[in-house]
Amino acid sequence: MFSRQLRCFLLLLVLGISFTPGLSGQRIDRARSKLNDHRAESWPPEKVYSRVSLGRALQQTFQRHYQYCGFETAAGSRDYLPADISRFLGSRDLRTKVEAADLSGGGLLQYIFNEDETTLPLNVIRFRPEFRLELPGSTTSFELSPVDEFDTFILTENCSGYLKAALDAGVEPPYAAFKAALSTDDRKESTVLAIAGTFLSPLETALRAKDARTTSLMLRLWEFYQENPEYIGQAYYLQSFAGVMIKHTASAEESRRIENELGMNINAPLGIKANAQMDWGRSRRASFSGTDWETIVFADFNEQYKRQQWYVRLPDPAAIIAYFGQLQPGFERHADFPLLTEGVEHRHYLKLEGIPASLARGGWVIEGVSPGVYNQSPRLEARPYSEDGRFGCRFTIIGQPDAALFTGPLAERPGKQTLSYRIRSLQQIGPKALSVTVKEELPTSAHPVVQLGEGRFDLSIKEDRRFALQWKVPLEVIDDENPVDFLEVPYFSELALRGSNQLDPLEVQVKEVITDARRHEYVLVLETVQTWPLGRINDQEMRSYQLNCQVHLPAERSEARMQRPLKGVISFPTINPPPPPVPAVDLSPVPVIQDGGEDKN
Repeated sequence: MFSRQLRCFLLLLVLGISFTPGLSGQRIDRARSKLNDHRAESWPPEKVYSRVSLGRALQQTFQRHYQYCGFETAAGSRDYLPADISRFLGSRDLRTKVEAADLSGGGLLQYIFNEDETTLPLNVIRFRPEFRLELPGSTTSFELSPVDEFDTFILTENCSGYLKAALDAGVEPPYAAFKAALSTDDRKESTVLAIAGTFLSPLETALRAKDARTTSLMLRLWEFYQENPEYIGQAYYLQSFAGVMIKHTASAEESRRIENELGMNINAPLGIKANAQMDWGRSRRASFSGTDWETIVFADFNEQYKRQQWYVRLPDPAAIIAYFGQLQPGFERHADFPLLTEGVEHRHYLKLEGIPASLARGGWVIEGVSPGVYNQSPRLEARPYSEDGRFGCRFTIIGQPDAALFTGPLAERPGKQTLSYRIRSLQQIGPKALSVTVKEELPTSAHPVVQLGEGRFDLSIKEDRRFALQWKVPLEVIDDENPVDFLEVPYFSELALRGSNQLDPLEVQVKEVITDARRHEYVLVLETVQTWPLGRINDQEMRSYQLNCQVHLPAERSEARMQRPLKGVISFPTINPPPPPVPAVDLSPVPVIQDGGEDKN
């Protein structure tokens, strides 16, 4: 818009001079040259600002802008500030006392000061870049925070706008300046961007957030205290200040980027009242990355605006430990091993957002593990993660479940087990360490579960036409949560068969085990050790026996054998008693008795 106005102005100026009645060509040229010389001598106007004034602090940036626009260098002390700069300053003026910090832009609001530095002017402090408490994952270096006594103003000034401000103020630049301004603005090579207002530290925002930003800040501060223990209890940050952040850019790409960050592209001052800040913040970003902007801080202290109000003490190690100790990590079960299952190494995960990668890799230990969950202390792994713009530490807890969880009757086994432990960092400050207490309920699984199906009786012929009794019964296996390896055959122990008559036990053995992976079952063939002739086996009268044994199932996910009790009822024919023995016949000769009763022999 301003470029079009300047073109029209320049055209009218040339036409006006060209058609002035009574002037010859030479006279026109002399008049034009004399007028241009006069304008060149008086533009920019001469002016000197005091050393600690705002006008003096702004001079260097606008002088650079003046030179990049291609305007001719003027001799002497000149005022390079745009003529309408006062509209940008709100209640302040160019005589306002200021301090210029030797630390660019928002870095000042992330700097850690010691207690002595909080009483010194900013321009005498020797800043150290490593003392800037940067928040990883954050692109915001400061936020605008208007207060009652000071509004927020934003200014973008290109070369055409610079000239227009002069014309509006009654100052007429030389003719060559218009051509230079048009050429520079067409390439968009020189722009001044400035914000005047109250700037709020991102550290203040993070400390109030009580979320991952707070965690990140606290742990960055923990690392700072490890490297600089002399700052413990003596560390402060600049909570907010009133002032100006200003930047000159000679890059068209950078200029567009900054204008996009600010959410506007204007060539004149814009005033934003404090009570309208929220509306402005909804439509335009109220914060942006101003890390390489020049920082000018108002130092016109009074009863309402004091240097002591700038600074707030940072949390000490005790406060960081207390904050970290109340964190509740995010719990996540392993996708493949979500339950405590027998014989299978169990894993679960914890995620603590906001832990810096350096601290995540710094070493952690697990301690104080509650008994009855793992057969020994579990292992702990800690690794940094970064995903979807979030970062932190991912803890993996790995342990072998206690075998006692899977013994005894199925109905008496716990469906879940409470696990508690403490995770402690090895990155200590003296004897003090960061630790977080975890308490979780881990569900347990009884799988695999084995049940006896419907069996049937059979006979097996042996030598001498004797027969053993057989019972074929399917073993139904439920193993969704802990798969059984059906490529291996289970074995059985403590096999016992008892009838109602304890004095008449029946000894059996496992004759064969047939696997059926498709149906998730085994076929168990039991056979009596004793054999009988067929005539004694009375299958018209069956007797029930109580079967008790332990089945040892091969696990698919480990080399363990999972022991499960197996109970059920099987039926065998009654064994008739053997027939009574036939009396023996005495075949010895009967003696002959003669009369008189004497044996003649």
